[in-house]
Amino acid sequence: MKYAFYMSRHEVVTIRKPNLSKIDSKTLFERYNHNRKDLERYRQAINYPQYLPWEKARFVAPPAGMTREEAWFLIREIDRSYRQQTPVRTPNGTCLQWLRLDYTDEYLNQFDLHTGAQFMTSQVRMTASEQQTFLTRGIIEESIASSQLEGANVTRKRAKEIIAEKRTPRDKNEWMAINN
Repeated sequence: MKYAFYMSRHEVVTIRKPNLSKIDSKTLFERYNHNRKDLERYRQAINYPQYLPWEKARFVAPPAGMTREEAWFLIREIDRSYRQQTPVRTPNGTCLQWLRLDYTDEYLNQFDLHTGAQFMTSQVRMTASEQQTFLTRGIIEESIASSQLEGANVTRKRAKEIIAEKRTPRDKNEWMAINN
């Protein structure tokens, strides 16, 4: 299956999708049980050090006894079972999902470390007081976001008011924000 996109007057980019119509998923999953090590090696090859879309993954050798399409399909189905839903919804109400790949935590940690370090050592110099304010605000923002992800029904504005006024929280939701 091909999809053509016109990038400019002179360039056409063709995106190919794997032909999965001939795959017998029942027997494929049975074969998977006998070939887990090879399939895990294939999974690593197409997911690390970065995720490869079908356009590039189709050039990676599949495990013995499987076609490229079968290996791709099987990895996709296995990865689907590990996806996590987020509270973010599309306009039609479907929850967005994400897959935590083996290197996700390492990548996010490096991103976090380097972004903060570059900001703190950039051309803009902050005083010690400004640095403390910057870090304090970051900690407050992180704690509010964490409590909201955990289910606290409190706005950022309300949580910041409670912190700034050093007021005793009134309900469970406010306590969650303050405790974080």
